Amino acid sequence: MADYVIPPKIPSTLHRLSAHYKNKRKTQLHGIINSIINNPDCFRIQSNPGHPIYEGAEFIYHHIYIYLEENILHSIDIYDQENLEHTIQADMAQLTTSVGLFEEINSVTFKPLLESAIPYSKEPPIIPEDTAGLWKPDMLRLFISHRDKHKETAHFIAESLEPYGVSSFVAHDDIQPSRVWQGEILNALNTMEAMLALITDDFHDSSWTNQEVGFALGTNIPILSVRPGEHRPSEGFISASSRP
Repeated sequence: MADYVIPPKIPSTLHRLSAHYKNKRKTQLHGIINSIINNPDCFRIQSNPGHPIYEGAEFIYHHIYIYLEENILHSIDIYDQENLEHTIQADMAQLTTSVGLFEEINSVTFKPLLESAIPYSKEPPIIPEDTAGLWKPDMLRLFISHRDKHKETAHFIAESLEPYGVSSFVAHDDIQPSRVWQGEILNALNTMEAMLALITDDFHDSSWTNQEVGFALGTNIPILSVRPGEHRPSEGFISASSRP
């Protein structure tokens, strides 16, 4: 991300908002903000240039995407959602007015948590202590994307690569993963250095494996696709990196 002023201030701004909503007894808003503070992977920042100012400089608009768990999102009345989004946007803009002279928090949008695997920023927030247990130190960080019934093959690949200095994260294909497992997958995606996609006949039938590959493509992470045994051809952009 470019050297914008407001994005690094977002975490402290959220803590200030949490205290404000608690003091004002705005329970619903307080709960929404707290869900972001407790899981920083639940918000993304998209920064877009706006109108020109002078000598080629442009005003920057920041759009905040908040990913909410199903129970929180479903508790929001659909007719109230826009008002809640606008309230948070206005309050965040108020708190950051003096921070970025030519920047502004322009919008806040609520989205389902399951969509958060696709980043809106090339530098999504990561908590180092949350990723420490995912990778072995001083090794290449390889994310292995696969369907759950082929996890034994994925584990075999991971164990075979380890002597060569590769630390592998073997992702599971779970239709409704728990919040903890989702967080681990997101942290692994955000901190991987390369991806290996185990392309089996059912690989493209999963929205999870498709999103994992899309994440790697969108962040310019190198992808190697391996196709064990008989298989149908790879689909989409990943087919260019396929190996039998």
